[in-house]
Amino acid sequence: MLLALTCAFGAMLAYGIATVLQSVGARRAAGSDTLDLTLVLRLARQGPYVVGLVLDVVGVALTVVALRRLPLFVVQAAIAGSLAVTAVVATRVVDTRLSRAEWLAIAAVGLGLVLVASSAGAEGPPATSTEARLVLLGVVVVVGIMAVVAGRVPGSRGAVWMGAMAGLGFGLGNTA
Repeated sequence: MLLALTCAFGAMLAYGIATVLQSVGARRAAGSDTLDLTLVLRLARQGPYVVGLVLDVVGVALTVVALRRLPLFVVQAAIAGSLAVTAVVATRVVDTRLSRAEWLAIAAVGLGLVLVASSAGAEGPPATSTEARLVLLGVVVVVGIMAVVAGRVPGSRGAVWMGAMAGLGFGLGNTA
């Protein structure tokens, strides 16, 4: 169980650091009002962005290992803690300033993660039918298509839709 907890917290660190690195890389890439293939190519040339993607892959691998031995709620709580990691790393990398209340919130997240980890126990893998997996795959494809369409909407409306599709994609990915 110690290995699984280490992997869950490793995933938290990987995701949090990846977010900041991807932000740095995206800021360096020339912007555009719509999502196009050249944006992907410009991002692929940004070292921090690519390292962030690699850390995301590492985070996924660590999450899978953690989910083999820990209950879902423990792994999800650890991954949710990546937001606190992002905030702390951003104070150093992109010179963000956090208020006292934000630092207290980060400390509360840390304490909460320690309490959740201390309550973790073994749990067996869930049984998922083939039909449920096919429905999930279909929904993922629909969300992907919606994300491509949302990427073509200019301005803040497009950003809101892309954020919504990213959230749906993340949520779907964590239900599988």
